[in-house]
Amino acid sequence: MNTIYEHLPVIAIVLSIAGFLFQQFGIIGTIRERLATLETKMEIFWAGIGDQVKEMLKQPIHLRKDELLDKFPDLDDNELRELRNIIVCEREEVRRENPKADRALLLSMMKASIDMEIINRCHRKKKKTTMECFLSNT
Repeated sequence: MNTIYEHLPVIAIVLSIAGFLFQQFGIIGTIRERLATLETKMEIFWAGIGDQVKEMLKQPIHLRKDELLDKFPDLDDNELRELRNIIVCEREEVRRENPKADRALLLSMMKASIDMEIINRCHRKKKKTTMECFLSNT
């Protein structure tokens, strides 16, 4: 004759596992919601300033950069990497001349926007995590 006390360890284990799973999936759901909110905010932010940053970075002496900025984000992958390289090199040059220059901030913002586009493309094509996409493109 089995008593309730003989089954208590099994009941305790089942309840512990159920509580753990509920807690984990609840946390994962919250994290996903927060990431979706952050992603939306970033898209709104870039939509608001992206064109202004591109216009402020244009220079009559650098026609290729201007051409790529005009086409961004509708560049092919090679053009996107080319633009990223141009922006990174120019940013380093500006920082050497004047580390506090406003132009360095604009270039950093443009680089971040390019990096986001590269990561988004990586996600769509290769189904990698954000970190895998970032590390493979830096």
